[in-house]
Amino acid sequence: MKRLSGWIASPWVMLTLRLLLGALFLVAATPKILDPAAFALAVDNYHFLPTPLVNLWALVLPWTELSVGLLLVMGLGGARPVDQLTEAAALLSALMYLSFLIALSWALWQQLDIDCGCFNPRGADTITKAYLLRDGSLLIASVLVLLFHHRLEERKVTG
Repeated sequence: MKRLSGWIASPWVMLTLRLLLGALFLVAATPKILDPAAFALAVDNYHFLPTPLVNLWALVLPWTELSVGLLLVMGLGGARPVDQLTEAAALLSALMYLSFLIALSWALWQQLDIDCGCFNPRGADTITKAYLLRDGSLLIASVLVLLFHHRLEERKVTG
């Protein structure tokens, strides 16, 4: 088991997870920022948030996704100030994926025939249980980065 945690905490795995998570957030944020009205409609289709909060969520979430994506992609190892920002981004990533899982679960439980709005606010893909698996996996990846990214500071720098 210790070998597995050592492998998961390796710099290459952390880099891969950070870049994957960061890229996904950047790709997801862009169409929402470009078409906030369509994203607000996608959010409202969940019938989860009170109406006054729908527009606020639709405006804030994409910019948060963009910021988190940039921080995860830029994150560097080795006792640099941006490490704390990377860990904060990983925490925000985990919290966002948790909220996405709650919203998706709600939509499935309510048997809503709606699009996720995840990567295209005008999309036509109906939410399925596969979305829960995807976002659950990304939640785990976010938690792994949060827990193990700090170990990158322990690397020996030669030179």
